[in-house]
Amino acid sequence: MSTLNSPKLGIFVPSSAIGGAEHYIKNILPLVKQAGFQPILILSTKKPVIDFFADLKVECLVADIAWSGGAEDLKIGSIYLQKLSKQYRSTMAVLESLKLDCAFINLPWVDFGVGISLACHDLKIPSINLVHLCPWKVKLNDLTKQIFQELVAANSRFYTVSNDNRIQLSLSTGIDRDLIEVFYNSRDVKSEYIGLTSKEYKLHRLELLEELELPLNSFLSISVGRFSHQKNFLDILTSFSLIEDKLPNYYHLFLGEGELKQYYQAIAIELDISHKIKFLGYRKDVNRFLALSDLFISTSLYEGLALSILEAAQFSCPIIATDSSSAREIIPDADYGLLYNPGQYNLLARYIEYAYLNYRQMKQKARKLKQLCQSKFSLGKFEQQLNNILRTTIANPIDVSKKLSITYNSHKRMLEVNPNFDTVNYQCYGLPKAIVKPEDTLDFPLNNGDCQLLKQEHERFLHCLYKVSKKFIGQKVILCFNKFDSNFFRSYYSQEHYLLITIAVKESEYTSVAVHYINHTYWGQDIEPECLVKFITFDTNAASIESKARNGNSSDLRTVKHLLAKYARLTDSERLNNLSINLKAIDTLFQPTEYYLLNKDSALNKPVLSLLHS
Repeated sequence: MSTLNSPKLGIFVPSSAIGGAEHYIKNILPLVKQAGFQPILILSTKKPVIDFFADLKVECLVADIAWSGGAEDLKIGSIYLQKLSKQYRSTMAVLESLKLDCAFINLPWVDFGVGISLACHDLKIPSINLVHLCPWKVKLNDLTKQIFQELVAANSRFYTVSNDNRIQLSLSTGIDRDLIEVFYNSRDVKSEYIGLTSKEYKLHRLELLEELELPLNSFLSISVGRFSHQKNFLDILTSFSLIEDKLPNYYHLFLGEGELKQYYQAIAIELDISHKIKFLGYRKDVNRFLALSDLFISTSLYEGLALSILEAAQFSCPIIATDSSSAREIIPDADYGLLYNPGQYNLLARYIEYAYLNYRQMKQKARKLKQLCQSKFSLGKFEQQLNNILRTTIANPIDVSKKLSITYNSHKRMLEVNPNFDTVNYQCYGLPKAIVKPEDTLDFPLNNGDCQLLKQEHERFLHCLYKVSKKFIGQKVILCFNKFDSNFFRSYYSQEHYLLITIAVKESEYTSVAVHYINHTYWGQDIEPECLVKFITFDTNAASIESKARNGNSSDLRTVKHLLAKYARLTDSERLNNLSINLKAIDTLFQPTEYYLLNKDSALNKPVLSLLHS
């Protein structure tokens, strides 16, 4: 138990909404006290956050530390630095008043607490940075990535709640994967519905069916969570419509609220399945439903660690889940439950039908999963690891001798980037060095847009493009002009592979081309896919070239148009701009089987694909 002389642990909550990361804090507070620390909650000024923690008997302090991500975070610009400085100043005021011994920074998203971490570093306060959700390689600006790496080098500690998220955090920040630790959550459930006798189960089940006005021979599946893009409940409705006539006694229960609830209700009506789908809203008796249902279905596109699956496992409820993010760390193979890829609703339908017709086999998988979860995600293991993390962190002081690439100017009250900031020293090729072969690394210079028409650089770009194309000949190609709409993969699912080529044209000055490989569009990803190669081509008008040529220095103005001609088999006599020659190069090098155009449908108000030619 903590005492007045116990080390002070400041738990920072830079959240603006309530989710799993915030519930996590409520769960660990008693364990922090048992470990001999005095917890102090530092909450953001957001009312939902303050109200959520209002009933706790723990010291709280409210500060302006909330972070709201936006497009401005992707650039090292004044708006981003102002946001970062604001969080830094608020944190410094808290730290100087509380005199903490250690900080626990609870991060619902990767970069929500950079200003907090920087303040802890500058005041030599050891910090634990726990990232709850990093389901893919997150796009960060170079300065942020470098700060992450420098904080780790100075003894700040980083953790994720699953190994999958640990890999993605490493890819996102450039932190060596070996320097990020996995801190699995626990979900030991105490409930009157665990361990029911056969007679008790039947009585409770009868009461539930009567309450829901369902037949006694009903087969119940259940899903728990917010109606949001992440939870991907559309898979359930689609698969349900495919098998509804085969399984006459099958009903599905949704427990939760959210912005998409009415949308899903409308779809259920449109599919003529609303009479067999129950939208029960937010419930405080979730455990009751988990204990008395025949099947739990998790359709999430991504999770930090799927706690709902851990909860369902505690009640030996058979599980079907999406094979995304960390799900396989809980359900390793088909002996424990059934996994499918998001968007594969035909496979989900087959799995539901199997569960309906083979309940005994599914129950065996559920019992086996419960034993695995009680071992791997036990409260005892969680408590021991938390204690070790707290003790290890407080015993390893921050090394301020290692200078950061950003410092606080107290006169200007702003964080400033150091003049010697150099991203070259902190390049991350996207994969840990241990598994990258030298011949697979595409090393090409970053182009700073200064329009220098250097022949050597363009030749290297062309070589890189040629090298990429050798691996992706014969793909289907999606062309996207001027701006990639990241919402596209929220509504479009496909199991096919594509090359996404984004092309931005600025009059006749330059054309930027980026080539992306999409091998999992069924994830419903909402960020720009991994970029294989990106470069900028330049052009000048013909009169300028001829004028320079007469002066004998035409070699200095050899633009990419002329260099690409030999690859695209074009002659100088052909009147071509940067756009047409780049498309010709793509056609020649990649030899696509089909071209699609990504446009926004104004009537539907969403991105759509249209076939150009094949």
